[in-house]
Parts: sequence; C-alpha cells; structure tokens
Amino acid sequence: RPDYRPLLRELDLPALVLTGDHDGYSTAEITDRLTSCLRHPHRVTLPGVGHLPNLESPARFNTELMAFLEQAAATR
Repeated sequence: RPDYRPLLRELDLPALVLTGDHDGYSTAEITDRLTSCLRHPHRVTLPGVGHLPNLESPARFNTELMAFLEQAAATR
C-alpha cells in the first residue's frame, strides 16, 4: 500500500476520522498515526463497532457525520 501520510499533511481542511473500537484492522495505534498527519482532525470512536461503522451502526455514523458537516459548514 502507498503511504499517503505526506499527502494528508498537505490538507488544510477539517477531516472526520470515524472508527470503531472493535476494528481489528485499523487499530487505535494506526488511527493515531493517521490523525497525527492531519491539520484539523475530528476523531470519533464508536464503541462496540468494527471496521465498517457506516454499515455496522448507520444511525450513530450518520449522527456523527451530520454533526461534523454542520460544524464544518458553520466555520467556513
């Protein structure tokens, strides 16, 4: 896999990083590395959810996504 971290450092915009705490692939350590590359990360970890929060917990995912989008729109 390519290392996209250098490109992430160039982004100057709000970024939602939404994960589940039962994700065996994107662990908390991996998510920490990802968010540390972003200038304006908004990190959310959903309890009891694995690698696909949008499919495993769509209502909670949508609530967090809408809150993020509303906040981002308000700061523009």
